[in-house]
Amino acid sequence: MKTVKRKLLSTVRFFTRRTPILYGYFDRVIRSVSLLLPSGDAWITVPHRNGTQIRLNLANDDGRQVFLFGANDLRLMRLLEFLLHENDSFVDVGANCGSLSLAAAGIVGRGGYVLAFEPNHILASALQASISVSNVSDWTRVENVALGDCEGAQVLCHPVGFSGHARLSSGAPRAEQEGSTTQVVQVRTLDSFLKPGIPHGGVMKLDVEGYENAVFRGGERWVRDIQPRVIIFECKSPGPLRNVPAVRFLDSLGYEFFVFSRNLFQVGLVRVDTASEAATRNEDIVAVLRSHLTCITAILRKH
Repeated sequence: MKTVKRKLLSTVRFFTRRTPILYGYFDRVIRSVSLLLPSGDAWITVPHRNGTQIRLNLANDDGRQVFLFGANDLRLMRLLEFLLHENDSFVDVGANCGSLSLAAAGIVGRGGYVLAFEPNHILASALQASISVSNVSDWTRVENVALGDCEGAQVLCHPVGFSGHARLSSGAPRAEQEGSTTQVVQVRTLDSFLKPGIPHGGVMKLDVEGYENAVFRGGERWVRDIQPRVIIFECKSPGPLRNVPAVRFLDSLGYEFFVFSRNLFQVGLVRVDTASEAATRNEDIVAVLRSHLTCITAILRKH
């Protein structure tokens, strides 16, 4: 029976890793093949992208997604692969299992720079192991901290098995709700990591579950000095985008704003008018420096 399960899972994974469908697909497939996956903590190391290896927990939703599809979000992964080049830089805030960081490390190569921030102790250790076994540690660093607007200790809370939904919480180190787990993590500002020699430009991605504004408040000098040409972040705020502090901050620095088009088979971006448009719940916002708009010309899609 185990041999049959392994062969069936291998067949499913062969097709899911090659799927051209970019969204609205993960949950259905994962539910369908969940019985084939090990239960409980099931850490494995598997080949990832560009010659890297990634350590995953198949009991975790994000681990299962990366195992089956090669990414937590194929649109984001393919956008990153389009934007990054050899000798480029990538900053990953909320790296989780490191799917994007490791892919970026394989793209930018020895002359590049990858900095990943992950507050979860277990995930940060697994990512460090992935970096070591992939032989990219010379240009890839993982920092086991959360980013915010002040330094100290806070509680990180997430539903069991769903590390991608982890968020910082105030209060005592206890589960906020049934079925959640917590740990005390260190919080630092992004600006505290600013030092000579960090390459300018590059791409920056934030996945911090509604904590984006605090990260930008604590990283204002970083964004002003490094000037990432593209910054990708989630927007969970209702109402016009112009009312979102992160959008106002980046707009003042010369960024234009885009969202993913609803194309099933290719990555496209649509420009948004921050004065009149509102992002849908959990929309990914792609902010591009006006002086670097040519870097996304090939994937722009009009309404």
